[in-house]
Amino acid sequence: MYQTFLENFKMQTRTLIFLNLILFINLNLNAQKRALTIEDTKYWNTINEESISNNGQWISYIVKPNKGDATLYLYNTENAKKWSFERGENSQIGYNNNLLIFKIKVQEDTLRQKKLEKVKKEDFPSDSLGIYFFDRDSTLKVEKFDRFLLPKKNSNWLAYMYEYKAPKDTSEASKDSSKTEQDSSKTKKHDQKGHRLVILDTKNMAQYIFDNIDQCAVSENGLNFIYTQNITDSIDTAKVWIFNTQKSKEELIFQQTGKSNQINISNNGEKMVFLFSPDTGKTKNYNLWLYQYSSKQLQCIANSGHSFMPQDFAVSTNQKPYFSDAGNRLYFGIAPKNKPEPKDSLTEDEKVILDIWAWTDKRLQPQQLKELDKDLKESFLYAYEIKTKQTFAIEDSTWRAKVSRKTEPYYYLAESIIPYQKTTSWEADIPFDFSLIDAKTGLRKTLALNATWDIRISPSGMWSIAWDQQLEEWLLINNKTLSIKHISNNIDDIFYNNDHDTPSLRSSYGIVGWSENEDFVYINAKYDIWQFSTNGKTQAICLTKGEGKKNNTEYRYRRLDKEEIYLPKEEWLLYHFNEETMEAGFDRMNPKSLERTMLFEGNYTYSQVLKAQAADALIWTKANFNTFPDLIFSNTNFESAKTISQANPQQNQFWWGKISLTEWIDYNGDTLKGLLILPENLDATKQYPVIVYFYEKYSHLLNVYWTPKPSHSTINFPFYTSNDYIVFVPDINYNTGTPGRDAYNAIISGVAHIERLPYVDSKHMGLQGQSWGGYQVAYLITQTNAFACAMAGAPVSNMTSAYGGIRWESGMSRMFQYEHTQSRIGGTLWERRDKYIENSPVFFADRVNTPLLIMHNDGDGAVPWNQGIEYFVALRRLNKPVWMLNYNGDEHNLMKWPNRVDLSIRMFSFFEHYLKGKEAPEWMVKGLPATLKGKTLRY
Repeated sequence: MYQTFLENFKMQTRTLIFLNLILFINLNLNAQKRALTIEDTKYWNTINEESISNNGQWISYIVKPNKGDATLYLYNTENAKKWSFERGENSQIGYNNNLLIFKIKVQEDTLRQKKLEKVKKEDFPSDSLGIYFFDRDSTLKVEKFDRFLLPKKNSNWLAYMYEYKAPKDTSEASKDSSKTEQDSSKTKKHDQKGHRLVILDTKNMAQYIFDNIDQCAVSENGLNFIYTQNITDSIDTAKVWIFNTQKSKEELIFQQTGKSNQINISNNGEKMVFLFSPDTGKTKNYNLWLYQYSSKQLQCIANSGHSFMPQDFAVSTNQKPYFSDAGNRLYFGIAPKNKPEPKDSLTEDEKVILDIWAWTDKRLQPQQLKELDKDLKESFLYAYEIKTKQTFAIEDSTWRAKVSRKTEPYYYLAESIIPYQKTTSWEADIPFDFSLIDAKTGLRKTLALNATWDIRISPSGMWSIAWDQQLEEWLLINNKTLSIKHISNNIDDIFYNNDHDTPSLRSSYGIVGWSENEDFVYINAKYDIWQFSTNGKTQAICLTKGEGKKNNTEYRYRRLDKEEIYLPKEEWLLYHFNEETMEAGFDRMNPKSLERTMLFEGNYTYSQVLKAQAADALIWTKANFNTFPDLIFSNTNFESAKTISQANPQQNQFWWGKISLTEWIDYNGDTLKGLLILPENLDATKQYPVIVYFYEKYSHLLNVYWTPKPSHSTINFPFYTSNDYIVFVPDINYNTGTPGRDAYNAIISGVAHIERLPYVDSKHMGLQGQSWGGYQVAYLITQTNAFACAMAGAPVSNMTSAYGGIRWESGMSRMFQYEHTQSRIGGTLWERRDKYIENSPVFFADRVNTPLLIMHNDGDGAVPWNQGIEYFVALRRLNKPVWMLNYNGDEHNLMKWPNRVDLSIRMFSFFEHYLKGKEAPEWMVKGLPATLKGKTLRY
């Protein structure tokens, strides 16, 4: 008994020592933590370009800091060994699980030094090519490469091109494409630039080198490479070559006087296509040539003389011809013939340069100018049936189509906006005309006119499924008979977007896909997934048995096969998300038996899943506010999960934050949600300043990881909580005509809710928002003096002037935004004049008593920067404390790195001054006169 007592005493003592040690370690770690600085955020990493080999043995991914050079990693799942390649990007793992090919970027510091030295851009160092061979554990590096070609389904061969100095000699010998390595070392003095093509047999490392190459393409199976030479001498000569990898032999298939362009090859390598122009002048028009490898048949299949070609049209060089995956159908574009430019007889100062804005134009002049290059390169898609040699039009100047190369459908779907194009300036719900093209006859038949449909065609082309936005119903269309069935009208479920809150038509939740024989089409409801019969023989079935609707849980199909055309027969992977708890996870479901098993769930956001094509292996990520989405490797049941990356181990050195959902009753009696983010080291006996950030709704982003980084336009949540701020992000419900009042209702009621918390300093609360959020900031400070300061990025301050403005990034009118979309006024300026004024902050600028920092850049293509100017000059006239930052030439959200860092510094110091009482920076006290621009930043 004494011995038992002694043993227990010793065990308790060891446990107590262990617990004290853990406590000591935790206290010590916490004591070592510090707040994030803006400098720290520059080097936070993200992961991208994730890939897994077909056999599941190899995983590659890029770790890239916000500023600096990326690192490419390769991970072996069998032995957990890891390789790293500095500055590696644009990587691909070979289909045969034998290699990793990637671009090696020039070091950022090197490029920076060249810029400081005023070196011309064309003299900058070039990127390199890296190829790591798994079996050899060795890397081949190629300097100054231009591009590489890796066959999609055969990595025993690859090719790359790079620029080299070609011999000036113009003899016949210099025009030959092929060259052995020995020959290449004996070439004459190099003083002309050209491109060298190297085709590499990755098994025995044999290289086949060809010079003076313009373009190259390779078949998916790696059987054939096709490449071209355009040799310029006294006359132009075009040559087209094939290199067959089975024979390791080059073959010349075409040589004529003229110029080639736009080559391509079928997946099986049996068919090749290229453009050729016999024109010897500067203005060239092209013909389309088809070569069939097995039969050695070469023929011109499209030129301006063919009967199907409209008058004064030719094959377009702006539409690369391509084959369907099966290789039986060829697609190419046609366009008006190129014509010689008339001789310029005027000097520049004699020319009239103007734009004429005509009320009859279908597009505004700014939009026409924005789309000018696209219009000048416009081409119309045609199809050529190789077996029957039939050619037919899919597109013309009226009809446009989206064509998948995955299948060879019986019908193509085309749409036309032409009759309604003018209304795009003010309408959000633009109708279209729809037509079908019969692939056998080439004939077009009308499907619908003036229809507000969101429509998809089945892979075979025999069916179309359309969401009718007017009826809010799904329509199933037989493309052969044009019969239409209303398939969802008697279903007790929500198929329209139930969260839609703008004065426009509601969208759907989309379709899932089709069964292999197209007997069924699968459609998403708000929460559940439905199966509809195309032949009408069976009733609609809810595959998720209504449990989604019952539990406020959204179920969505996740594709595992990247090349999938039809949905799997036996097993689906579903992603689920609960709108109440914000938990998410994965399920396995049989679409026939409807058996469904939840694999797991948690308080995380999970990424799209990538599956190894020929192995029971997945890669995926999980994230929440505190957990960076590192890469995870597991089997397809998500078992034996192993985290294989550690992109940001430094996070443990910094104070972070604690996020939670909070709910309150707004002034309309509705329950609202919001995110409340507290400092990690919060002391409940102290009070903390609050920054209220908002846009529309954010509560569903509870489990998102917010990467620390210099600001594009908004506050960074973990940066501010790390620096002892509370961040509050309320959801906002909107009604038509009252966006400002709705923002006030949600935000101010939410602020009143959190003010009750003992650690909230209600006297030191600030506002921050960008774009739509910036507008709401600008509005709120005309309605309340509750905030110590506010920052508004790109705010609309005057809806009456913004209504007639232009979105300069697209050239479109802004009218539709106010009548039908985000601004939610619900009518024209002359119909609802009172609402435009009521919701415009500038008309109430005299009520503002809150110090305001505005950012509005003169390169803003979304909100005209004069909106920021109007508010600034009004507040300045009223002698209110206001500053406006204009980052010259930068965009709606900052894109230039130094500007992002600068905004982060100024916004932080602005909040530090007004919310923590720190000394105001010099730029806030003295401004920055134009005479000092570029000489000091006055931090």
